[in-house]
Amino acid sequence: MSPRNSCVSQIYLKPAMIFFDASPACVSTVLGSCVTLTMLVRRLELASVCHAQLPYCKTPGSCATTCSEKYKFVDCAITRMLESFTGCGAALSEIEIKIFGGADGIRGDTPGGQSIRIGKMNIEAAIRTLRQRELKPVSGDVGGSRGRKIYFLTPTGDVWSKKLSAGEPCPRYPENVGHQNITLGGFTICPATQQQDFNFL
Repeated sequence: MSPRNSCVSQIYLKPAMIFFDASPACVSTVLGSCVTLTMLVRRLELASVCHAQLPYCKTPGSCATTCSEKYKFVDCAITRMLESFTGCGAALSEIEIKIFGGADGIRGDTPGGQSIRIGKMNIEAAIRTLRQRELKPVSGDVGGSRGRKIYFLTPTGDVWSKKLSAGEPCPRYPENVGHQNITLGGFTICPATQQQDFNFL
């Protein structure tokens, strides 16, 4: 684990991606109706975070095998993250989980003409997928109508959730998000580093 006065690299997590690494990092992402789950096993100093866009996979059961969009869906992303932890020797009971996002700014319509709230569905899918494994988040910041910018400090498991101003566009790529040096939880967060220096599922 990095000492608190050391520089921790900032990583920007794009949609449908999962970060999974033991190396200290500050993973940031921007959410609208999407949800992010952070996971940490302190004993192994191993952390993971996802950026999932839609609730359920179109082909259930294929999350870890043949699904070509497996990290786009909440249920598949959670399944893959948990399997990665247990594959490294972690027990499900020691995974510290937090959940963020799921704003209801984006809606869709069913074939019957009913409006559906994507953000709410993403939150419900996450809670249901965790409950099936007798897990639940220890904290989070979900719902509402405003997007969020998230910072996940992997050495400590701390998460900062900043709501975007009403009408403020959600940046989609790293170059649209500021990467100046900041300090979080006693750590200096350095400008964004190359993603190939870290492990993504």
